[in-house]
Amino acid sequence: MPEPLDESAAAVLELLAAVGVPIEEGTPEQAREMYEATRSGAPPPDLTGLDVVHRELAGVPCVVTVPAAAGPHPVLVWVHGGGWTIGSADLAQPVAVALARSAGCAVVNVDYRLAPEHPFPAGLDDVVGVCTSVLAGELGPSVDTARVAVGGDSAGGNLSAVVSALVPGLCHQVLVYPSTDMTLSFPSVVANGEGKLLTAGAMAWFRSHYLVDVDLRDPRVSPLYADQGTVAALPPASFVLAGHDPLHDEGQAYADLLAAAGVPVAVHAFPGQIHGFFALGALVPEAGRAADLVAADLRRAFA
Repeated sequence: MPEPLDESAAAVLELLAAVGVPIEEGTPEQAREMYEATRSGAPPPDLTGLDVVHRELAGVPCVVTVPAAAGPHPVLVWVHGGGWTIGSADLAQPVAVALARSAGCAVVNVDYRLAPEHPFPAGLDDVVGVCTSVLAGELGPSVDTARVAVGGDSAGGNLSAVVSALVPGLCHQVLVYPSTDMTLSFPSVVANGEGKLLTAGAMAWFRSHYLVDVDLRDPRVSPLYADQGTVAALPPASFVLAGHDPLHDEGQAYADLLAAAGVPVAVHAFPGQIHGFFALGALVPEAGRAADLVAADLRRAFA
């Protein structure tokens, strides 16, 4: 039997049930407005000891958070979630700031292009470009190009997994409940596909906007189907998985695939949690514990 739903996560679901129509019943514009509304009341992050600038890397807008102390600092390129269709770097900035502080690193928060206006591979190309620019030293002497990691949640976890295979030189990848199989064929898609924030219907809706005439098993959209040589060459990975998430099983399958290929893997399991909890630090206490575990993994990778 699955573990019971965490009480704080259940309270979040009750709140969200009153916000509006299911994502899959609206337009992308409506989904973006609703997503932003759910985060509009969050307090701004504490920027004490951090410098934040907006700048472009490879032509892509980014929010760059750097510790004010003297560097050079390691870097995490952070890729926000939202089904490749909603969300933004600004909305993901509380997570980016928390990771910058707890991991002691700079964080480049990527505002990649969104579908359906910019379907695959536009967002992927943006994240590849940003990672390549950071590794090339375009952030200047305040960062250490020998210690660059990539990470993200949900769709951002998907993009981070794919980028880890495409961009050499990354030292770590952080995959928070990542989408790894666009066929949507794992049992958790059905078992957790209703009433748990991310639904099976919403997943299909996001996919339909992101992918146009693309093979669902293309490793650039479904990293679970990457060949063995590609997987074996990946950097070490940290996973955060939620037990009540439709993406749980494919995230676990991808972690198992990496481990079987000899890639160092840390899986942080939260059996009572829902998809999206990592970004809900003000409402879900376990989000803080998950961020602390990821930050500890990053500190070890950067060391």
